[in-house]
Formats: sequence, structure tokens, C-alpha cells
Amino acid sequence: MRFDIRFRRATAAVAIVILAFGPCRGQTAGTAQHASASDFASLATWKNAVLMGDSAGLRTLYSTSPMAEITASGEKMNVDADVDF
Repeated sequence: MRFDIRFRRATAAVAIVILAFGPCRGQTAGTAQHASASDFASLATWKNAVLMGDSAGLRTLYSTSPMAEITASGEKMNVDADVDF
């Protein structure tokens, strides 16, 4: 008898969790998008600029308004220093 009560409580708890979080899961699954090659156009631009040594092209990838803030090893640097690296 005691096992039966514990089993029912456990089953009810699992059912409540499933019912409570099921709709949340459905919302996120419907909005998920698959990444395509066009989503990574900026990455391809960066890669090409790095491979070609195009520092001017790399500079265009940084934000100018607001200015990009770069920190490496706890030290702040400007865009030119980052591109030169």
C-alpha cells in the first residue's frame, strides 16, 4: 500500500513537470532556425581578409559607432593594434 502511494505521487510529479514545461519546449522548437552558409557571410569575409593580409578589409569589420573595445590579456587596445596582431 505504501509503495502504491509513493508511485502515484512520483507519477503525478512527473506528469506535472511534463505538462508545465511542454509548452515552453514547443515554443522554442518552432522558432529554431538552421544555420546556412549565408548566415556566416561575415565569417567568410573575415577569413578572406586574414588569408589575404587585407588589414583595411579587417578594419571595416569593426564597429565605429560605438567604437569597438578590444581587451586582450587584461590590456585594452585599439582596432589598429588588433588588426596588426
